[in-house]
Amino acid sequence: MNAIKKEVIIGDCRLLLGDCLEVMPTLEPEAVMRWCIGFLPDAETILDPFMGSGTTGVACAKMGRKFTGIELDPDYFQIACDRIQKAYDQPDMFVPAPKQKPEPQQVLL
Repeated sequence: MNAIKKEVIIGDCRLLLGDCLEVMPTLEPEAVMRWCIGFLPDAETILDPFMGSGTTGVACAKMGRKFTGIELDPDYFQIACDRIQKAYDQPDMFVPAPKQKPEPQQVLL
């Protein structure tokens, strides 16, 4: 894997992520996803139709939001499920948890 410099631009916000290992076609840091989700204060459930490694789901778990993710690649789906489960297992003490802890499910279409 090659080390790359990655710049993320969201609206008027520009972040330089510095050197990182390219593991996925897009790499969103969890802090950016928390920032994005923060613009939806009334949304109880967040949908990510291209879940990848589950960064949005991890951010939702840490923010006390419910999450639904869709991923075609079974390997990435498993990685995402593991990461999201760990985030639910280690919640933030200052954020109320979702009322019901969702179970990861894989639906074959």
